Amino acid sequence: MWDFIFAYLLVAFSLWFFFLRKASASSNVKSSTATSKPAVAQAPKKVVETPKVVVETPKPTAVEEVEVVEAPKVVEAPKVVETPEVVETLPETVETPEPVAETPKAEEAKTPDFEVEEAKQQEEEEGSNSSPMTSDEEGSVSHGWVKVSASKGTRRFAASELKVEWGVAELQGKRPNMEDAHIAFSNNVDGPQQEKLKELGLVGLWAVYDGHKGPRAAQFAADNLHNSIFAHIESNGGRSISETDLREVLFKSFVETDAKLVEDELKEGYSDGSTAVVALIQEDTNKLFVANVGDAEALLVKNATADSSNPFVVATVKHKPTVPTEKKRIQEAGGFVVMGRLSGLSVSRSFGDKELKIPTEEDGNCIEKLMLEEPDITVLDLKKDEDAFLIVGCDGVWESFPHNDSAQFVRSQLVDEATGNKRSAQELTALLVKEALRRGSTDNISAIVVLFNWDN
Repeated sequence: MWDFIFAYLLVAFSLWFFFLRKASASSNVKSSTATSKPAVAQAPKKVVETPKVVVETPKPTAVEEVEVVEAPKVVEAPKVVETPEVVETLPETVETPEPVAETPKAEEAKTPDFEVEEAKQQEEEEGSNSSPMTSDEEGSVSHGWVKVSASKGTRRFAASELKVEWGVAELQGKRPNMEDAHIAFSNNVDGPQQEKLKELGLVGLWAVYDGHKGPRAAQFAADNLHNSIFAHIESNGGRSISETDLREVLFKSFVETDAKLVEDELKEGYSDGSTAVVALIQEDTNKLFVANVGDAEALLVKNATADSSNPFVVATVKHKPTVPTEKKRIQEAGGFVVMGRLSGLSVSRSFGDKELKIPTEEDGNCIEKLMLEEPDITVLDLKKDEDAFLIVGCDGVWESFPHNDSAQFVRSQLVDEATGNKRSAQELTALLVKEALRRGSTDNISAIVVLFNWDN
């Protein structure tokens, strides 16, 4: 368009110059030139005005003369708008790659700090003296080592951490037959109940069954009672079960197991019986639950630095026909206690003994259930600075070996004086039953020793 205007002006100027020379050469044609000059000169004036209008102001009249349709082309031309410069500024304005690239680095830098803070928080919760599990403690170890409140290092609790080591020993002793049975499970030792204990939040379960009139009742209870306990815990909240509910679980499990045993005795035609003591530790609370029927017992023994006036706690209740409340109950049910015995038995509660569980009528007198299967249940909080170990055993252990003497004996054997080495729980249990026999026990002797090792 500018080329066209320039050519137009050049032609106009040439014509103007031509007529100017002609006018100066001949004055005769002045008039005609004068008349022609305005017409010729007027055209350039219009043309000169046109570019001024387009360049300076976009007046509607001027736009109409020059055909404003061309104006967009001028605006859109790269030379006028110069959009490349605008586009080039965009990368400078949006230079976010560098900050974005640095963001992951910042997150990675924060992660260790978070872990450090978490570790510090765990130390504050667990106590400055607690230590994390080592790789040696994560798997199963002989003699039942297990870290309470940190199964395989994945669980942590505010309560002081406890390790337990247990051992089992039994002797037939002076009896013609071995009628005792026992079970011992912990959540670190390979076995059929290991995963179940972990699932239910139990460190372990230990039980001794002292049979009489034969071994079948003791073995039946050993095969079934813990399964009933596990099933009821699972249906009552699992590892989050309350203390009250766990007490009820133990009670129901004893009653249900006995009902199955009596049914089996009626079916198979035997009438064996068995006392029982069951101990378990709840992982999240460090609570010790002990349930018993008959005269099997459990002792919670304090360490040497604890109150010497109370060196142990008896965690069980003896059920003997000579106990006033038991004797009264038996008599009110139509039974008799002769020479301190119920139908020749020295206990008033047991598993089995079907003839003493089923109501009968004799000489017109109704005799109700004389032998109960209902346990007494004791719950104790294990304490870091006090509790040293637990002894679970049948009455053959304490027949000639009083509680205080047996507790002191195990404590005195914790370290082998000849070597200066600590004895294992298995060694201590073996020494205990042998000592009970040496002191005159005439019964079968079965015992479990559970050592408590608190993290320092």
